[in-house]
Amino acid sequence: MALARAALAALMVMLVSVLHGCGCDTSAVTSCTAGSGCDALTTYMTCVKDAGCCDYEQGGAKISDGFAALETAANAIAQLSGSTCSALAGASSDPSKGVSSASTSSQAEVAAAADHSVEVGHIGNVATFPSEASGTSVDGPATMRRREKRSRISAVPEQAGQSTELSAALKTPVLGRRASQTVKPEMLDPQLEEFLTKAFQKHFLLKSVPEVECKALSLSMKVKHAVPEEVVVRQGEIVESVYFIRYGSFQMMQDNACLSNVLGPGDSFGELALLYSIPSSTTIVATENGELWKMERQRFLECKEQLSSSQIEKAMEFFQACQDFRYLKEDDQKSLAAVCTSKTFEDGSIVLQDEEVGECMLIVISGQVAPAESTADAFDRVSYGKPGSVIGSVGVLYNKQQAKSFAKGPVECLCLNKAALSGFSPSVLDVLRRAAFKAILHSLPRNPLDPEPWRILSEQQVNLLISRTEDGTFEPGEIIFAPQDGAQLIVVISGQVAIMKGLAKTREEDELVFAAEDVDILQQSDKVIEAGHCYGKQPEFLEGVSMSTFGIAVGKVRLHRILHSNVQELLGDSLMEVMRCAEIKRVLSDIFLFKNLNEEQIDRTVRELEQQIFAAGEIIVQQDDPARHFYLIQRGTVVVRKDGKVLRTLGRWDYFGERGLLLQERRSATCQALDECICLVLDADEFFQIVGHFKDELERRMQLQDLNLSISDLQCTAVVGRGTFGVVRLVTPKGKKDAPEYALKCVKKAQVVKGHQQKAIIMEREVNAQCYHPCIVQFIKTFQDKYNVYFLTEFLGGGDLFYAIRAIGALTKLQSQFFTGSIALGIEYLHGRGIMYRDLKPENVLLDFAGRAKLVDFGCCKKEIRANTLVGTPEYLAPEVIKGKGYAKSIDWWSLGVMLYEFVVGPIPFGAGEEDQMRLFAAISEAPLTFPSYVAEDAMQVLSGLLERRPERRLGSSGAKEIKKHLWFKGFDWDALAGGFFPPPWQPDAQAQMRNWEEPDGDLMDHVSTESFSFAKGMEWAKLF
Repeated sequence: MALARAALAALMVMLVSVLHGCGCDTSAVTSCTAGSGCDALTTYMTCVKDAGCCDYEQGGAKISDGFAALETAANAIAQLSGSTCSALAGASSDPSKGVSSASTSSQAEVAAAADHSVEVGHIGNVATFPSEASGTSVDGPATMRRREKRSRISAVPEQAGQSTELSAALKTPVLGRRASQTVKPEMLDPQLEEFLTKAFQKHFLLKSVPEVECKALSLSMKVKHAVPEEVVVRQGEIVESVYFIRYGSFQMMQDNACLSNVLGPGDSFGELALLYSIPSSTTIVATENGELWKMERQRFLECKEQLSSSQIEKAMEFFQACQDFRYLKEDDQKSLAAVCTSKTFEDGSIVLQDEEVGECMLIVISGQVAPAESTADAFDRVSYGKPGSVIGSVGVLYNKQQAKSFAKGPVECLCLNKAALSGFSPSVLDVLRRAAFKAILHSLPRNPLDPEPWRILSEQQVNLLISRTEDGTFEPGEIIFAPQDGAQLIVVISGQVAIMKGLAKTREEDELVFAAEDVDILQQSDKVIEAGHCYGKQPEFLEGVSMSTFGIAVGKVRLHRILHSNVQELLGDSLMEVMRCAEIKRVLSDIFLFKNLNEEQIDRTVRELEQQIFAAGEIIVQQDDPARHFYLIQRGTVVVRKDGKVLRTLGRWDYFGERGLLLQERRSATCQALDECICLVLDADEFFQIVGHFKDELERRMQLQDLNLSISDLQCTAVVGRGTFGVVRLVTPKGKKDAPEYALKCVKKAQVVKGHQQKAIIMEREVNAQCYHPCIVQFIKTFQDKYNVYFLTEFLGGGDLFYAIRAIGALTKLQSQFFTGSIALGIEYLHGRGIMYRDLKPENVLLDFAGRAKLVDFGCCKKEIRANTLVGTPEYLAPEVIKGKGYAKSIDWWSLGVMLYEFVVGPIPFGAGEEDQMRLFAAISEAPLTFPSYVAEDAMQVLSGLLERRPERRLGSSGAKEIKKHLWFKGFDWDALAGGFFPPPWQPDAQAQMRNWEEPDGDLMDHVSTESFSFAKGMEWAKLF
């Protein structure tokens, strides 16, 4: 019943939107107190009727449709939950005819359904503890009630056996209890889906409809079962639907006479009904039992209109989130969105066909597109097809034969037809050309020993470089470049360029502009550059070496050209040096020790690295020698030996000695060059000067990060939380004095499968392993046995932020800044790695005993530019998540705004104390943002910016820097906070927290299975642990 009530709440939100769109007054409706289950719907319909709609006659049809959808869904949900909606039996789908009354269940039942208890030790971090506080005084004379703890919600997949009409009704995701579950698209029976797909292909109007639209149209159809002699369509009647026969036999008759045409499986009739109403010229009679699927014209048109609007909205949201498109004017974004169509690809399906000139370009919204193995050297696997990439643009803009590529997992794209390009403004075409140019640059030949330039430079650097591209047009025979001209790279747009080492006649300085007419250019050329290809010997261009050949136009040539001199002026150094530094920065950013350094510190580290050459056989470091240097291998091979035994071999961009920069340790092994090696070396004293005050925090984290720990090395000192999924224990390494403390979270495999949390726990591990930041819980490693998986992390024993803000009471401005700033830095770090957090709330921020705040629980995260799944905790959901329109990373800034409002004011900003989820969502979507009189102007400004309902205008939508520079944070030391040396303005009561702990539950290994195990069906996900 909880599921049914939540589903009805979502459907009621849909009806409010319908009423609002018709110009109705929805205030009386949203204030209506409904009961639970089916009675809630009946009561709610009565409220709609009593509210009185000023434009009822104009909007009546839409309202009636809304009631019909609610009625259908309510009955189906009732059947799924084992109850009945008898109260609805007499309810009319026309609100003007009224609805029957019904008794309502108690408010306590509704509250119980909406307010699920939070389980201690769930897939977050350490245990969290509920607050006893019922009211808290905040920043002024008023005492305002803070919210109670709530669990997250997520979209629930369609239930098995759910009717097709219910699938159509449930366009808004149903809110369920299970956390962080990925929503699955409504599914048809595979055989039925295959039948309808084939049927559509025979219809002149449907065969050109994109696959995603076909699926939506299928879900809007109705089934009709015919019996022998039943008249399905009568001659002369107006036909409003097209019918597709799945099985059975149907006789066509005209003027009461049988025609020779007998319709059977796969046939259809009433095809023109999708275009206009028309009297039927024949009568269709069933001659045996049959099944037909009916598509009504009105539903077809509505569905097409909804899909078109939804598609444009989806494209607009993507353009506003994507770096390349977000700076286009809104009108340009709209014009681009209006001509794009949606296209999806299944895992492994071909996206671009080999050696074809493309007729459309694809903008990747989600998923990855990879080159076929045969073309693996031509494209970059990572940047070629990631979200935001424009693929196929080379073929469309330059008529170049494209390389074969395929979908790596499910892929969603926006498709832009070649014919539509002529109507775009120059700014839109510039964005598309830049994307095409990037694709060509990525296809330059590779030398395994040299850097890969266009994959090493940052996106910003590549865009800067492309912005200095020159356009040129050359007549037939005109010399484009000659020996001794400055280094340059050209991309041929049209025509051909012949590359020649010399000309038949000697070139006189600055006089020979055209090759002599009697020279057969193509015959004497060493190489011909075709349209869509580029030229410029890579090493020479990177180093700025002058050209050594002639480039001559064959026919009229148009091209793009990048001059090395422009690049050097723009980037401040030779392209080779810029790339070398960029590649080193990329490598360092993946090394544990350097992950948390800011941009300036990384730049200084790169400058301080000293290149040293070691001969083959030379000892680089000796076991037991003092460790004072860090080594990064730029070229060559190094063998690592301990006590004469070979441990491993290291190659390009591997490293060793990082612990020696911070900890007073001796070398644990000997490292020897196998061949001539080039290493980049950093001295500990130089590193200390770079990191400054951050040194102590780095030392603490380095001491924690012991990757050699095994679960048998640990001992339990307390049990800090228990829950359905498992238990969280406080553990320390055995036999070590002043040993660091860790949290060991044990998660039962069976519960993961039972709760459908496989994807969530994989995401939890993946994000944890990727992150290293003072404002994010430090992950150490994972273990597993036959029955459990284990997460080992730093121990955060100070409770969660939910508990903290209730213990503090009225937060000072510094406390609000500290908590908000800590969360903002953590979210900024995640966003910088392409990760949406999606469930930001005080319960997911834990404190250590010193009071430092850190993000935990990454099971809801999403690694996409854009997402659609309903995931999160109701009070903190952004409006665009509730409306199901798709959303981007800015949803996290909205959630931060809700939290900051709690810090400054006390309750949540929208729907405070509201138990009815529908009214809560309505408040989040529509209610005005208000402030008590005691809230300062700068606080109101930052809150208004974060709680902006338009995602593209929300504070933080262009990056966390907008938040950091806000007036409310004036004088706040962000560097100290990021460096871990900002003194926390509040410390939790450690003794109070420890009183909630349990004594150790015996030897840790007594709870760890030593049985051998394999990854049985359903447990394949555990291979990653």
